[in-house]
Amino acid sequence: MNHFARRIRTSVQRELDAAREAESQGLAQIAFVHLERAHVLGQAAAVAGLRAASVPARLDGYRRSPVIGEQYPGMVPAAGDKVEGVLYLALPDTAWPRLDAFEGDEYRREQVSVECADGRIESAWTYVFKPEYAARLAAGAWDFERFLATGKARFEARYMGFDSLGQT
Repeated sequence: MNHFARRIRTSVQRELDAAREAESQGLAQIAFVHLERAHVLGQAAAVAGLRAASVPARLDGYRRSPVIGEQYPGMVPAAGDKVEGVLYLALPDTAWPRLDAFEGDEYRREQVSVECADGRIESAWTYVFKPEYAARLAAGAWDFERFLATGKARFEARYMGFDSLGQT
């Protein structure tokens, strides 16, 4: 395990434990928030020890679709759909190049407007699956409940080490 993975392991485990607890109480949305935080810790923003504040938010006009062979979704424009998620606040400019690299070639960063749980509208950046990779998306919407039942263990195993970032 590299130095980066050792540094964040406790924080990732804390988020995964909180997700399990929320899931056991039937609180799927809260479980998702903690899993997203664990995922973000694996993203390069966490390399600098960043723990960004977050708020629940909704993005209208998009949907999450399953990525074939993966546990995570690809987000694509879809009129009439919406994505419930998390808005991370005040990420430093230095985080974005590393987040871009972590998300990879299949995604592009786009500026969007989201509605926060308190009703305010905020400008945000999100990663949208590029149209040229659409063949990697399965039909239908990504199912968070199915993820909890069948994909979460693989997600946890894959993102606990974060060695794919190559950071030391």
